[in-house]
Amino acid sequence: RDCSPAACPSWRTGDWAPCSRTCGVGEERRDVVCYYAKQSRAMSDNRCDGEARPAARRPCNVSTCPEKFRWSASNWSECSATCGRGIQSRDVFCTENEEDRSARRRNDDCTGQTKPLEARSCNAEPCGPQWFASEWSACSRT
Repeated sequence: RDCSPAACPSWRTGDWAPCSRTCGVGEERRDVVCYYAKQSRAMSDNRCDGEARPAARRPCNVSTCPEKFRWSASNWSECSATCGRGIQSRDVFCTENEEDRSARRRNDDCTGQTKPLEARSCNAEPCGPQWFASEWSACSRT
């Protein structure tokens, strides 16, 4: 049926409520009411155009939730060589939080996060000249 906006009920919406979660994906909600302005009252939803009904819910994502578990690492060891190519190593482990490294977890708890390196090369500087001695040869005089 055709009618002017003032003569027919129409949808009215309330403000969006805050997101249901402080981090991660949540939901915002608002009231959606079929309202008849001429009589200043809410009507049954079937009195308004159902196809034009505004959304009453929508997803929201305030911010990414912090990971409960994360990789932590000890300090790098000294280089295994004083010159030339050596190796440095460190202990890498899953922990409940970075500040308390005693709260170690199973490595599986950190699956999906990028694990820090456990070893790296070091002292790529070449070694300076060095003397090498071979075995003595037989004496040339008897």
